[in-house]
Amino acid sequence: MLTSPVQDGTSATSGSLASVSGLAADSAGNLFIGAENFIRRVDAKTGIITTLAGSATAPVTQGPALSVGLYPPTNLFIDSAGVLWFVTLSGIQALGACRR
Repeated sequence: MLTSPVQDGTSATSGSLASVSGLAADSAGNLFIGAENFIRRVDAKTGIITTLAGSATAPVTQGPALSVGLYPPTNLFIDSAGVLWFVTLSGIQALGACRR
């Protein structure tokens, strides 16, 4: 059974994600998901999903995180400073400190 895409601000189990291309978890247990042209975060305490980066626009490499169109992000990794690193067709990229 197909479900509708999960929306920001809702439970991560309330829908589905298409084309998951990468996963990472931080020390607090938050889950980071590369899916389609977005990076999403599932809060470990609340289970709420939010979009950290990406948009439905054509891929570009610079700009505000929620305005940049990403190539599908893979190989997600969180370093000890909380910076999320990932790989796209544009190369290795980083998304500032992701601790909230």
